[in-house]
Amino acid sequence: MNPILLAARVVLAMMLLASAPVWAQNCRLVDGDRPLVNIANLNGSITVGPDVPVGTEIFRATYYAGPANQITCSPGRMDRIRQYTSLPHRASDFVHPTYGTVYETNVPGVGVAVWFSGRGFPILTEDEVIEPILLLWPVQSYDVSLIKIGPINAGTVTGASLPQFEYRMSGVNRNVLLWSGRVQGSLNIVSRTCSTSDVPVDLGVHQMSEIPVVGSTTGWVNVPVVLRDCPAFFGRYRGHLTTGTVQTANGRVDNRIRYRVDPVTAVADRTRSVMALQDDGVNMTATGIGIQIGTQTQDSIGFNAMRDSGLALTETNNAQYTIMLRARYYRLAAAAASGQANGAATITLEYN
Repeated sequence: MNPILLAARVVLAMMLLASAPVWAQNCRLVDGDRPLVNIANLNGSITVGPDVPVGTEIFRATYYAGPANQITCSPGRMDRIRQYTSLPHRASDFVHPTYGTVYETNVPGVGVAVWFSGRGFPILTEDEVIEPILLLWPVQSYDVSLIKIGPINAGTVTGASLPQFEYRMSGVNRNVLLWSGRVQGSLNIVSRTCSTSDVPVDLGVHQMSEIPVVGSTTGWVNVPVVLRDCPAFFGRYRGHLTTGTVQTANGRVDNRIRYRVDPVTAVADRTRSVMALQDDGVNMTATGIGIQIGTQTQDSIGFNAMRDSGLALTETNNAQYTIMLRARYYRLAAAAASGQANGAATITLEYN
């Protein structure tokens, strides 16, 4: 009986192969419909600080519109592909974990990826038509994301520097362009920091009797950290939505400045943010005394940790801002001696 079963399988396979041409697929646009050109827009300005991490999305242009044309398909295979048709710049070394390959633009450090429904182009969808006649309304949507791929130079990203792309359907005997897409307009990118200078602070001359016991302090003295010639802060991310001919803003992430205080000398009391005094090797240095650093609302700044500046940043170019800290002497030990009481700390600014 085994030979008979094998023969039956061979015959079945031959029948399936012979039937394949019958399922030749044929898709076409409904009479009167033409492939659409879907155009997204770049618009406005963003400020991308040097500390924004590589891989951060800094702008998104979204094109979204309802179905505007129709396709009819007879039974058979129906592959659809969203793909690039023009790439003005080469692929960068950065691969996005969601959108895949990111391409360079005309501004160094800024890359671009085109995607749909969380998948980067190209996107191949394999399908098959079963019904005798199938009506389809192609989705007219895509997203274009600008992504930081390295140190950014200030400049203007132009639509002409970005890829062009299409959505196409291919069958056995038909190849149909559903729509093509591109980006127009421009996006100005600001990428610079504020200027700062050293902040000398005079904590005054004090008697040991003013701070007689451990934990006693002198009065606070303001430490104004002035940021000058700051860029206009337009936000480090903006979204732009195009629906047909209607354009609207679609999200924004504001810029922020954070800072960290690092004592040049040893940390004498981390909980209270007290640093040891600095010995210049010439003059007698006080003992049992430290310098405490705080904010306007907190006694402890928290050394070696980034914290938000709380500055209300504006879109005014060359503006000036002040981070107001404060300092005072703090008695650390019961046994203390008078002398010179200097100290120093480094303030690191982070621009996002």
